[in-house]
Amino acid sequence: MKTKRKLTSLIAVFSAALLMFAAGCGSNTETADKATDAAQTATEAEKPKVKNDGDYDKVEYESEDGELTITGLKDKKLTSVTLPSVIGGKAVTRVGSNAFENSKLVMVVIPEGITGIGSSAFKDCASLKEVKVPDTLTSVGGYSFSGCSKLKELELSDNVSAIYMHAFENSGLEEFEIPKKTTLINDYTFFGCKDLKEISVSDSVIRIGDSAFENCESLAEVEIPDSVNVFGGAAFKGCSNLKKVEFGKGLPSVGTRVFENCAKISGLEFPDNITSIGNHAFHGCKALSKVEFSDEIKSIGSNAFADCALTSVKLPSGCEVSDNAFNSGVSIKS
Repeated sequence: MKTKRKLTSLIAVFSAALLMFAAGCGSNTETADKATDAAQTATEAEKPKVKNDGDYDKVEYESEDGELTITGLKDKKLTSVTLPSVIGGKAVTRVGSNAFENSKLVMVVIPEGITGIGSSAFKDCASLKEVKVPDTLTSVGGYSFSGCSKLKELELSDNVSAIYMHAFENSGLEEFEIPKKTTLINDYTFFGCKDLKEISVSDSVIRIGDSAFENCESLAEVEIPDSVNVFGGAAFKGCSNLKKVEFGKGLPSVGTRVFENCAKISGLEFPDNITSIGNHAFHGCKALSKVEFSDEIKSIGSNAFADCALTSVKLPSGCEVSDNAFNSGVSIKS
């Protein structure tokens, strides 16, 4: 009987011990769970937040060397977009070639941080009216805004040092100021800009390329800064409303067909630095009735002043005058 009571007591003590152990384990487990949760919260807090801006979810892009290039729109019918400067924490630095060519865009905001616009990026965007560009932009690719017939103005910062060929060809620009870091107005840059009335050429420019302003039919006046020392062929050919040209002191010659068919130029005065006039340079300038050459003029090319209204000119002795440089019957005096 005593043995049975002892056994019962031992069982009771053992059960109590088990209950206490289980309670202790539960408490430890709860504490461990809380510690794990706290650690996870701390880890999440330490992770950098993924940053996006602009209409990042509306554009397509590609990544190279940790930087992003915008390559197009997800919705080809989109008419307005603010390009992102960062996607997923990576910087967007460029608008890629052909990115928005032939799109229906009317307005585009290009954010700070983007440094380049690729070739044909906005080519033939016939509805594009407004483009806001950042101060960080340094280059504008060839054909980038070609055919944007409703784009009347575009202001570039002075940080832009390169504008490539055909960049604004056949666009609707009405006035334009060449940035102060741009040294070259490239070939065909403004070709066929029929609405371009005013162009401001900065004194950083040293060369105006072939056909750079050809067929800019609304351009009425051109002032060439002293920094320009090269005119490309046909640079202002077909500027049918051009009436006034002021030459700078750095230009040694007027090249082939530079002002051909500029039918409203009525008078010209050449500074001492211009020593030669190229073939067909002023051919077809039908209103041109007065030209003053300096004593430094050395040569005048073939058909340079053909089909002009000149009746007489004064040239220094020793100046070489090519055949048909002037209309037959023009009196040449020394």
